[in-house]
Amino acid sequence: MIKNNVIIVEIKGGFGNQLFQFVYANELKNLGYKVYVNTRFYNYKSKETQNNTPRNLIIDEKYFGFKNINYFLYRFILLNKKLNESRYFNNFFTNEKNKIYKKFKDSNFKEELLNAKFIHLDGYWQNNKNLLANRDYLLDSLKKIPEINSAITTKAKKGSVLVLVRRGDYLEMGEDLNLEFYKNCIDFLQKNNNDLSFNIFTDDVNWVKSKNIFNIADKIYGPEIDSEKVILLFCKMINHQNYIIGNSTFSFFAAFLGKEKNSQVLIADPWFRNKKYPDLYIKDWIRIENH
Repeated sequence: MIKNNVIIVEIKGGFGNQLFQFVYANELKNLGYKVYVNTRFYNYKSKETQNNTPRNLIIDEKYFGFKNINYFLYRFILLNKKLNESRYFNNFFTNEKNKIYKKFKDSNFKEELLNAKFIHLDGYWQNNKNLLANRDYLLDSLKKIPEINSAITTKAKKGSVLVLVRRGDYLEMGEDLNLEFYKNCIDFLQKNNNDLSFNIFTDDVNWVKSKNIFNIADKIYGPEIDSEKVILLFCKMINHQNYIIGNSTFSFFAAFLGKEKNSQVLIADPWFRNKKYPDLYIKDWIRIENH
């Protein structure tokens, strides 16, 4: 049933987060809502985004079947966002009582409150239930990119292993994975498989090269920012038989899309040590202790 509510889903963050957000937007569209996206997070000249880690929108919203909000709707949600955050305004009109505009993040979202005319969703919406329900939608959307279609449909080299090593902002957060985690992952795969070949994808090439544990790598790939290069890097990540994804949504989606029947996917447990985070574990994936 078509509903009169208009929902605007913010698209922000890195590529993995973008995919979760598009999946959730599609879930809402399937429920009958009129759904638009806002990708202005990637306009670094704006006051709201100038302090963010540099990111790019990797795949245009049209590939996912969505339209970006127009300028007037954008200004409307900006105005209402300011009113919602104003102490003076909230003395008279709380977010929950507002029948015209409501804004939710992941932390305060309640489906029963989707009853305003305009609903503004600003979160990451990392939910495996939605992801599994929308797997075909995600595949169909991404396969519109010829390089990704080729990576998904090409059989991976037997024994190939993706290893994702993320540091960067994780160092500041205290959520980088220690060397013992990678040792345990590599030992697990070597104990259960023969003739493995490892490729490492990282945002800190020099650090990886300085650690003996990573001398097993056939190739080490550094980070990319340009959208086209990110897509090509993602394609390389997909095209493996096994995956050590650690706690990265970027590599999570490479495994989610590229995994075959005989693949082994190793994931950090817990995803983060110091803060609450959604459980992204998928059935048959292998949890490796993160401490």
